[in-house]
Amino acid sequence: MGTIIRVENLTKNYQLGEVTVEALKEATFEIEEGEFVVILGPSGSGKSTLLNIIGGMDTATSGRAFLRDQEITGMNEGQLTLYRRNKVGFVFQFYNLMSNLTAAENIELSTEISENPLPVEQVLEEVGLYNRREHFPSQLSGGEQQRVSIARAIAKNPELILCDEPTGALDYTTGITVLSLLAKLNKEMNKTVLVITHNSAIADMAHRVIRLGSGRVVENRINEKVIRPEEVRW
Repeated sequence: MGTIIRVENLTKNYQLGEVTVEALKEATFEIEEGEFVVILGPSGSGKSTLLNIIGGMDTATSGRAFLRDQEITGMNEGQLTLYRRNKVGFVFQFYNLMSNLTAAENIELSTEISENPLPVEQVLEEVGLYNRREHFPSQLSGGEQQRVSIARAIAKNPELILCDEPTGALDYTTGITVLSLLAKLNKEMNKTVLVITHNSAIADMAHRVIRLGSGRVVENRINEKVIRPEEVRW
């Protein structure tokens, strides 16, 4: 399968007035194609910054990040736009759906700008929302809206699915449903999935766990036993 993500000494500093904030400090690791990866850490540990750089939404101060042999950190704005459009599917904590569009129309938005999209009907079936395709976000529960968000991400047929606290706004039962869906996409569609979270219980269902602390990678381990999402407890 091979390495899909390679990060080398990735550093990100922010300037707040006269104070320099080191959000990410020389992070180095590799992720294999087809892995389900949890990037774990408390608020302020640098995990969102890391995800944003891998996703082409933020730039690094120094160091490098690669998707296969493509250097993400070497791309200009135009290249980053194409990279985000064609290579990466994003799932956020707060769904970011267009309120005046139906579930199907929200998904169609992403397919219209993608190189090799999947059929909207197929994706709706995958996330169990085909019968809700004509509903607007206000007519859907939080869990259903998050499933539309996931469907929108996978409809692009990306190489990576990046999830920023995807269960953060959901209750436990609904959160497990969303995690089960992400695990299914990873297994059945062989999508590489990165989930950032502060919830350590989710780490037990990952193939790889990368833990951050104060901007540094403090742990990078492979789970010998991967539990099913239904077994996760928090």
